[in-house]
Amino acid sequence: MIKKLHNWSEAHLPALILLTLLTLLPGRLRAADGDTFSYTYEGQTLKYAIISEAEKTVSIYSPRGSVSGQLILPSVVSYNGDNYTLTSIGEDAFFACNSLISIEIPNSVTSIGISAFSHCSSLTSVTIPNSVTSIGIYAFHDCSGLTSVTLGSGVETIGDYAFYYTDLTGIEIPASVNLIGYCAFGNCSSLNDFKIADGTAQLEITNYCCPIKLFEVIKD
Repeated sequence: MIKKLHNWSEAHLPALILLTLLTLLPGRLRAADGDTFSYTYEGQTLKYAIISEAEKTVSIYSPRGSVSGQLILPSVVSYNGDNYTLTSIGEDAFFACNSLISIEIPNSVTSIGISAFSHCSSLTSVTIPNSVTSIGIYAFHDCSGLTSVTLGSGVETIGDYAFYYTDLTGIEIPASVNLIGYCAFGNCSSLNDFKIADGTAQLEITNYCCPIKLFEVIKD
């Protein structure tokens, strides 16, 4: 009897090993917070990092200079058989993408990170969707060709130096904004039209290095 069991074990050992591996495999492939992956959409391959595996949310991170032309960001990306919602454009994500001409940001995005588009010299206009609540420090810093920005109705904070040294000609601050950071619109020599929407509550302005003409408009 023992010999028969021994022979059976030898004959079926490879199958048992395979079954064990298959049992363990899904757990090993399961994604986790911080995992990174690439995803291609509309001909552009970008890198994503999982913010929350439980909530299935991701952030774009670090193409750094490698993206060009007209970019459309997806609201949903796929990885390992699961769908993830893009909620953040991460720190330095498009830093120094000098050939980036335009960017379409989906309504799923809620935050634009530090220096996300800094030094994108060919970027001329940007529309921030209503879903975005925060624009990080240096987010569009030194985008020397940027002449037009439309801020969505959900923006609450605009970080320090967010639009410093851009070529903006005008900007309208929506009623949702409660903080404009230090020098957020500093060194914008073409900025002649600065409007704050009626109903803006408790707006804190720390724009100390902006042109005097902006202070005059803000105080009215």
